[in-house]
Amino acid sequence: GMGSELLDDYEEGTWTPYYEATNCTFSYGGGQYSSYTRIGREVFCGGHLDTDSTVSGTGGGNAVLIKGQPFTAANLSQGYAPLAVSFFININFTANWISMHFIPNQAYIQPYHVGDNTSPANVSADQMVPSNDSRVAFKGSFIVA
Repeated sequence: GMGSELLDDYEEGTWTPYYEATNCTFSYGGGQYSSYTRIGREVFCGGHLDTDSTVSGTGGGNAVLIKGQPFTAANLSQGYAPLAVSFFININFTANWISMHFIPNQAYIQPYHVGDNTSPANVSADQMVPSNDSRVAFKGSFIVA
């Protein structure tokens, strides 16, 4: 039979997501916001990033990451934990879709280009933030390391 189960961890909070790419700076106008709920080892979160200027610096072609999440994702056999992209505007994707994943053993989100019958490719900083009014909203969950 099953013994008694205890909830060993429950936490709610917010975190501030931000873009990071080598040799780039970003300016946020409409907001950077994410909330999370941690139950045991699973973290559920959702948020958005709004920019008010284009990418500045010399690294616009470098891969962009979304950082700031409060927990490191576990390295599980199923690999990457995907996020749902619920909304985006003024983002320049060269493939058909965007996909975002929590990366195993890391505390960041990796955006990818996804197309039919092609391998995912990194999204560059100037593709993620090509204008002064870009926004991406996301929601997902992952297991904590």
